[in-house]
Amino acid sequence: MKKIALYIMVIYTHLWVGCLVAQQEMILTKYTYNSLLFNPAYAGSHGYGQGTAILQYRNQWIGLEGAPTTYLIAGEASVAKDKVGVGLSIGRERIGIDSRTDIAASYAYRTELGKGSLSAGIRTSFSQYRSDFSGIVNVEMNDPVYINPDARFGFFAVGAGLYYNAENAYIGISIPAATVISGSQGSSFSTRHLYMHAGMMLGNDYGTIQTEPSFLLAYQHAAPLQITLGLNLWYKQQFAIGGHFRSQDAFALSSEMFLQQQYRIAIAYDFTISDIQRFSDGTFEVMMAYHFYKKPDIKRIKHLRHGGRF
Repeated sequence: MKKIALYIMVIYTHLWVGCLVAQQEMILTKYTYNSLLFNPAYAGSHGYGQGTAILQYRNQWIGLEGAPTTYLIAGEASVAKDKVGVGLSIGRERIGIDSRTDIAASYAYRTELGKGSLSAGIRTSFSQYRSDFSGIVNVEMNDPVYINPDARFGFFAVGAGLYYNAENAYIGISIPAATVISGSQGSSFSTRHLYMHAGMMLGNDYGTIQTEPSFLLAYQHAAPLQITLGLNLWYKQQFAIGGHFRSQDAFALSSEMFLQQQYRIAIAYDFTISDIQRFSDGTFEVMMAYHFYKKPDIKRIKHLRHGGRF
């Protein structure tokens, strides 16, 4: 009964903060370098001939049986003389007996606007859900729920987004799954979520310390508005420490580091502030990224090393 009660609490907490696996995109503390997760217009935004490949892992609510674990692989690049961005992401998340696998392809078209560029993006995704009922101890013989121990289904969805970035600032808005285009059960498991994200880099390019504030807003009508606020402090454009606050969920500390010109590693630890903190030891997240480019002397390389988007 204790395990059942904890499992119900996990589901309830996810629903309350708006991150139930069946209803929202995967949650990451270090999302700023991988905004392709929820905004397809982010693809190719690093600049001409540039792109990234990213691997992320998140172990949420350490010590709680059945707590969420997330794996994500993503890549994006600028093509067609910086007019087009393309991206691909593959993610898998597991909560208790439920698991979800997402595959999403993104396309963005970019045009110059003022001192920056505006991108409009579209994303097509396939999501597969699976429930492994064999992982639950059956307390009632011949219960029809347990006759088929493995239930699964999938569906396709289409989403869109806008993204504007200048030399030291960016802002974007998106709906990753605006409509379900295939799958009879998809409309029950995919609701429209609105995302808005923005950030900037403050400080002289050649200074010792620079600050990088950011925010992410996530909204859907059946859950409270969720806001993530972040602040990174960069030392000589090589190393950063950061603090992050996600409303009704957690406070996090993070660190990022550049290795040579092309490699980046980041870690984060979330301190849960919801009631679930009584049963878990927080959340651990790690990110490894590779940045590739054709011309090492182009202007945007310098700004990329700040926060990843400038």
